[in-house]
Amino acid sequence: LDIAAGSGVWSIAFAQEFRSATVTALDFPAVLKVARAYAGKFGVGHRFKYLSGDLRRLDFGKQQHDLIILGHICHSEGRANTIRLLRKSYAALRKDGQVLIADFLPNNRRTGPVMPLMFALNMLLNTTEGDVFSVAEYQKWLRAAGFKKIELLRSAPAPSPLILAAK
Repeated sequence: LDIAAGSGVWSIAFAQEFRSATVTALDFPAVLKVARAYAGKFGVGHRFKYLSGDLRRLDFGKQQHDLIILGHICHSEGRANTIRLLRKSYAALRKDGQVLIADFLPNNRRTGPVMPLMFALNMLLNTTEGDVFSVAEYQKWLRAAGFKKIELLRSAPAPSPLILAAK
């Protein structure tokens, strides 16, 4: 389940890598048109389903997904909605399911790196609740939601490391 799928950049890459995977892309109708076009262009559209609507209101189901992708969405949702989103995600995952979070992550003191701090300023100016959150904040919220194994994945220099959490 790719929540706030946007263009489908995350789920298309997963579908290309994992050839037996099926994907449900969740977003607003106009955005899903873009995801549908890209999924078709990259040869994985036949394995995509589309769930149209507002992530705050839609039901993600109970224990029906192996992986939930939260790719650059938490920062626009704010603290309270992100906590709710993690709880809903936990409930929607199968027994050994995982959630993957990609976002701008400041250090725990919120003094750097520059890119996440600049993005936090962008969220402050352009959203009602948006912000960036530290690894420690995500770890706390993920544990409270029920996740057990939480890893920070760092690859080549990238503006947004990944957090992978398992039930």
